[in-house]
Amino acid sequence: MPSNDVTGKRFAACAREEIAQGDLAGKREVVFDALRAEILKGSGSGAGIPAERVFAEVRAALAAGGAVR
Repeated sequence: MPSNDVTGKRFAACAREEIAQGDLAGKREVVFDALRAEILKGSGSGAGIPAERVFAEVRAALAAGGAVR
């Protein structure tokens, strides 16, 4: 998995390219466009899991000394 630094540099390069091509007006629009795409992808992925359940599972796994899935 790439580090945040590598991912950030890759994202910045992509944003500059999109802006240079005139596809998007600026970095803010690039970010909003990417967020919109991720939200749409997530909304079509099925039923969500309640945050309380997820946190309870993580707490239990950590308390037991196990790995979080």
